[in-house]
Amino acid sequence: MVIGLSIGLLAAGPAWADIEILGGAPLLYLTASGDLDKTERALATGSTPEVIDGEGRTPLMLVAISGNDEMVALLLRYKAKPETRDRLGNTALTYAASRGRLDVVETLLGARATIDAENRQGVTPLMMAASGGFTEVVRALLAKGADPTKRDYTGRTALMWAELDRRSATAAAFKRAGVNE
Repeated sequence: MVIGLSIGLLAAGPAWADIEILGGAPLLYLTASGDLDKTERALATGSTPEVIDGEGRTPLMLVAISGNDEMVALLLRYKAKPETRDRLGNTALTYAASRGRLDVVETLLGARATIDAENRQGVTPLMMAASGGFTEVVRALLAKGADPTKRDYTGRTALMWAELDRRSATAAAFKRAGVNE
């Protein structure tokens, strides 16, 4: 799975051979390496933050997965678009929520990321956070206005995802917020 591969690259820091895996774009490599100084120099000299890898993911999406909030903020300063979608319709907020990256979620929401962005399966960031049991992310999304009544293409709400995946603390957070379905 490409996402699993990318996550491994982000955690370990990519080698030169990984540039090909990341799509050959130097900015993808620099952001994945976590080198803020070199990434900022590349952006300041004209590299676009909207370059994509083979799955349609941007550097912003990849660093949202890894949870590098400083790199997220840097990319946003250089006009990375939080609304860009990959081949599956996921946004950077979807990825951050799916990994429980609270700081990144808050940064993206501050940059006006669409809180209820649906991917191709109708899954929202709130549903991803609920399914993963990321209670603090669920609370943050609900506090910022995420719609708990939205349903994916199978008819499930975020609360249903939390219950289905046996995330009792997360399901309880929904119920404390007044969400019953």
